[in-house]
Amino acid sequence: MAKATSLLEERAWSCNVMMYPRNNSRYASIIARNDKVKSRFKDILVAACRTPCDVASHSESSPLSLQYEVNPKEKLSTTFIFNIIKPLSLITDGALMIVDYEHGICDKVEAEMRKALSDKISVVLLINNVDSCFYFEGEKVYQILFNIVKNVNSIIKEFKDADEVCPGKGTVIFTFGLSDSAFNLSKFATDGSVPEKLWGDNYYDPRYSKWYSKKTKSASCKRGFVHFCYEPIKEILRHASDNEIGKLCCLAEKLGIDVNCQEKSDGMTLMKSIMQKWLPADSLLAEMMISHLPSPVTAQQCRFSILYTGDESDKYAQAISCNPDGPLMLYVSNYEDKSSVLGRVYSGNVSTWMTVRVIRPAYRSGGKEHTCCVKLWDENKTGYVEKVSSGSLVVLESVCKF
Repeated sequence: MAKATSLLEERAWSCNVMMYPRNNSRYASIIARNDKVKSRFKDILVAACRTPCDVASHSESSPLSLQYEVNPKEKLSTTFIFNIIKPLSLITDGALMIVDYEHGICDKVEAEMRKALSDKISVVLLINNVDSCFYFEGEKVYQILFNIVKNVNSIIKEFKDADEVCPGKGTVIFTFGLSDSAFNLSKFATDGSVPEKLWGDNYYDPRYSKWYSKKTKSASCKRGFVHFCYEPIKEILRHASDNEIGKLCCLAEKLGIDVNCQEKSDGMTLMKSIMQKWLPADSLLAEMMISHLPSPVTAQQCRFSILYTGDESDKYAQAISCNPDGPLMLYVSNYEDKSSVLGRVYSGNVSTWMTVRVIRPAYRSGGKEHTCCVKLWDENKTGYVEKVSSGSLVVLESVCKF
């Protein structure tokens, strides 16, 4: 292989560093009703990156790698997102399902979700554009969001061992279209509440500082979600709609948010600034995917039965549990262009210029050998990496003819 430039060497080194902490990696599909929605949340996830050089993307159907720092004292976690039309469920371990408040679960989203669940993919839910329903009164907003979660879970229940999504457990977030902000229930949990109490039939009366399992006759007794989540956000939206800049500034000060003079030009501009700083969508979305989607090590131990059709007790099946020292097993999913394919290394290591045996779906015995090379995605150019280990995604050249 020709000697790489310093930039490519640096990126290749960075890529190899990101591949090896398998427990810190996440591979997921984005399931949404159209490419515009996928692109928007791809950009939001890019914003979660702490180091721009660790971002690599080509197109809407290309891999996107992100690094997100959950805790400054902990190691960086690497999240890989695929913004694709069809979920590549055999090379990903999780899925971000995006359901629009107004459109609900459309046929396209449901079909992709069912495919992902049938392949034992873990799912987290994002309910989009909820600001459109915040003009209703609080209890109605809750019922709208509750029914969306209920409908999603009615599909998940059809699949054995699939975990339902639950706002109280952090596997559901709500996003605002106008301000690119988002919230989950943990954001509003206080000393008197926990995330689980902010969903379901849990009612809080601030007059007595008590929780109830049923709504009392007291006018101040409201559902936990309404009191702790809906009303604080609704207050900001109402002041913005009335262009009450002074009141918005007071709220910003209470929340510990600094706003500049330019942001105070009008109510809507100020509202967007406050919401983005108070409830940032990028960090919240990345944190949910890191916390609730499995690493390759965890996922492959549960999914090897659908990834491998041979004897489940042989050395190949056992190596699929992300064993870097096992035999090379690499699944090719789709064509990226006329000369390369996208795949996932389930066991062993694949190296540049190494000879591999290519097996087509109709394979019965024997196989073909061909030289393949691994290439690293870059925003403007392609660079080669020397080796990719188990649990990682890879682009292979020179195997398309087979």
